[in-house]
Amino acid sequence: ASQAASSNSFQTRYMAFANPSPLALFGFAFPTILLSICNAGIFKMNAALLGLAIAHGGLSQLVVGILLFFKGSTFGHVVFFSYGAFWWSVAILVAMPGIAPESFAKPTDPFMGAFFLLWGIFSFFCWFCTFRQNRVVFLTFLALWPTFVLLSVSHWNGDAGTLKAGGWLGLICGCLAFYLGMAELVNETVGSVLLPIGDPKNVERERAFLRNWANQLRGREPDEGGSLGCEVGTVKRDSDVEQGVTAGAVVLLNRPDTVAQGMTVRKCPSATLG
Repeated sequence: ASQAASSNSFQTRYMAFANPSPLALFGFAFPTILLSICNAGIFKMNAALLGLAIAHGGLSQLVVGILLFFKGSTFGHVVFFSYGAFWWSVAILVAMPGIAPESFAKPTDPFMGAFFLLWGIFSFFCWFCTFRQNRVVFLTFLALWPTFVLLSVSHWNGDAGTLKAGGWLGLICGCLAFYLGMAELVNETVGSVLLPIGDPKNVERERAFLRNWANQLRGREPDEGGSLGCEVGTVKRDSDVEQGVTAGAVVLLNRPDTVAQGMTVRKCPSATLG
């Protein structure tokens, strides 16, 4: 009984949760890129986009939005849940002619213009929330809200050029979101700033990594500890590990239960939307 209680106490103290933000970023990026390619006139609309919008663009972002609610991230919860609902609503609108009652009119261009304008206004105010976050998040929203505005205008004036402009800008937005998701996934997994995102809380580490990367290209020795982009230390007592976990640090191996005294660990602060 005492062993079970001790095990439960250990799990409570050292349990670490995965970062769900990269999943939602990919869920946002994939359908955004495909839809933008179609709007830019590169490809025609395809049923594959509808399936991706429902399964990945909608579902994954809704799930992550719920997870970030319990994590206490208001911005991440609202943003991911909202854009997950956006992709589901787009999928429903595309399929509307086949499932809507006869009393419902088909979506008209002026009505769709108002639809995209509302999302543009929402994204514009979300953009203000990114001023103190990493630069990639800031640039993603900087490209997102004008994309919605251009799509809205294109449905009002019927101009193909405006629609293509919105498509190209949306493509940039989707690629930025994809990069951010990949950066968070790679950096957190390897414990090194391999893909810088301009995080204001981690500027010195990112600059140190870039300097060491340049030094390695020139055949020079990297600065001590800088190539990792993270803090490196030796665990001396359990409280050291507990302090790192409660501070939001990531103990590499992603197995806090395997950390023992005298083991060298790397700790890298999280820089996510959550």
